[in-house]
Amino acid sequence: MPQDSMVPSGLTRPGLLDDSRGAVARFARSVVQVRPDATIADTARYITEAGQSCALVAARHGFGIVTDSDFRRGLATGHVAASDHIVRLATFPAISVPEGTGVATAFLTMLHRDVHHLVVTGADGSPSGVVRLTDMTAGEVRDPLLVRDAIRASATVAELADATRMIGGTAVELFDTGVPARQIGGLLAAVTESVLQRLLTFHASELDHRGQTSFLVLGSLARREPLPLSDVDTALVWADPTEGRAPGELLRGVAEQIIVDLETCGLRRCVDGANASNPLFSRSVSDWTAAAPRWISQPSGGRSLLLTSMIADSRPLTNLGLGRRVLDALLEVARSREFLDPLLRFTVSSKPPTGLVKDFVLEHSGVHRGQVDLKRGGLLPISSLGRWAAVLTGDGRGSTVDRLRRGQEAGIFTADEVEALVGSFDEIYALLLRREVESIRAGRPDLDHHVDPKTLDPLTRRYVRDAFRSISEVQARLLSDGPGRIR
Repeated sequence: MPQDSMVPSGLTRPGLLDDSRGAVARFARSVVQVRPDATIADTARYITEAGQSCALVAARHGFGIVTDSDFRRGLATGHVAASDHIVRLATFPAISVPEGTGVATAFLTMLHRDVHHLVVTGADGSPSGVVRLTDMTAGEVRDPLLVRDAIRASATVAELADATRMIGGTAVELFDTGVPARQIGGLLAAVTESVLQRLLTFHASELDHRGQTSFLVLGSLARREPLPLSDVDTALVWADPTEGRAPGELLRGVAEQIIVDLETCGLRRCVDGANASNPLFSRSVSDWTAAAPRWISQPSGGRSLLLTSMIADSRPLTNLGLGRRVLDALLEVARSREFLDPLLRFTVSSKPPTGLVKDFVLEHSGVHRGQVDLKRGGLLPISSLGRWAAVLTGDGRGSTVDRLRRGQEAGIFTADEVEALVGSFDEIYALLLRREVESIRAGRPDLDHHVDPKTLDPLTRRYVRDAFRSISEVQARLLSDGPGRIR
């Protein structure tokens, strides 16, 4: 991501991204609740009298929310009249979090879901309050959605590129102020997705195929754990045509232009080819669903396992139902013993560079002689284990850490294994983040994840070595008894 000195200070103070500030419930305001048949005028009056900025609409199928901006937008455009029922303005369902949710988690939920209000729910799931972004940030930040708002307000690719110029510097200052590494990754994922969403809006009419296309993100972005200089991996799904020519060639051309525009904004396409313009990663629903069992029936093929692992890390940005059909089809057929055994071997094939006694295995030739690859030797083996757990549990949601913890709940990993893997992930991810921040700060945003262990301070060197050993030990145990953990 490009570097720029114009960093929005509102995004860089550590308090907002620190769960140690306590639960978000302490910022919650009282709730104004109305029936769905209340008029817009009456609801506006209730909100004003209560000194609030929103109301919850209690319908039979759950709670919706209407905010002051909904009133302004709806009435100003003539979309609704003051005498209409409030349900015409409300958004269902209202985004909610349990009252014990930490401040950082609540903030990132707002950012990912693009909302400024969260409903706080009690132990029984009923609303106990509403928290506003402005309440969480009062006196601490100007506007933590400044970059996101600038992106959404962009009318051209050139304006979008100007907006994204702040992202690299923001990552630097977040790091400098001590924000936890995984929280920075979540923030970067949200902002990167907003860039993609804006580009998809620019190309919506071209990408539309009878309203039936889904653009997906893959890899670390799908898991919401990218690094500042990570590639953007993408895929494309479209509905099967009922008549006429298949739209693949046309849609891939549009996808290529989106990726070119993405590069104009300072982001990187996948250098390994996981791009929505590549025929391997852009298919109709029937082609995708037919490919899944074909890959699984030939698990010894390296590309089949690689493609399967990529698609297991997919998350749709548009037309969510259509995009989910691809992952659901793959997960449905992937739980066969014939596939899971070779998938396990593929999963543990990326080995950490551990020595036989106490040191690292270093590369012996080439430009990286005497170095280790922290990403390939550290993060990749752990994210692969998380992906394997996602296939076994049939649940690909969330980050690598989320998947590992669900794997523990399902009996795939022991508590000690998960503790070791999560600790190792955090150590290596934080080290890689620091190196990328240093590259951005120095104005040389490269993608080299190699490091000479001798350049690390003794404590960091020990942490990395211990992390590699922990990963290796878990891999060895899974090779020995992993098949027996499959239920």
